[in-house]
Amino acid sequence: MESAVKIIVGIILLLVSLAYLYRPVLVLRVNAWGRMLLFNDAHLLHYRRRWGLLAFLAAVLFLYSGFLNLSQLVSVDPVRDPIEAGYLSFYEKRFDVAAEIAVQYLKDHPRDPHAEFLFRQARAASQRLKQKP
Repeated sequence: MESAVKIIVGIILLLVSLAYLYRPVLVLRVNAWGRMLLFNDAHLLHYRRRWGLLAFLAAVLFLYSGFLNLSQLVSVDPVRDPIEAGYLSFYEKRFDVAAEIAVQYLKDHPRDPHAEFLFRQARAASQRLKQKP
C-alpha cells in the first residue's frame, strides 16, 4: 500500500513538474481558482524553473522509493549455478565433490571452459592431497 501511494504521488509530481517546465499556461489555468489562497502569478512566472525542478526532483524521489518498496515485495529466488556450487566445494577443499559436479555439468554442456577448468583443478588438487603423507 505504501509503495502504491508513493508511486501515485511521484506520478502526480512528475506531471506537475513537466507542466511547470513546459506548459506554464496550463499551470496558470489550473492555478486560477487558487490565486488568492496559495499562489501569486508573478511569483509563479518568476520562479517557475525553481518550482518545476523542485517538483521534478520530488517526483523522482517518490517514484524511486515506491518502486524500491515494490521490488522488496517481490521475492526472487536466486538460481544457483552448478558451477558456482562446484567452485564453492573446491574452495572448501572438497575436491572430489567439485570434480563430480564438473563432470555432471560437462555431460549437459560439453566443452564448457569453466567446467573443464574446475574439473582439471579439482582432479589435480585431489591427486596432490592423496600424494601428501
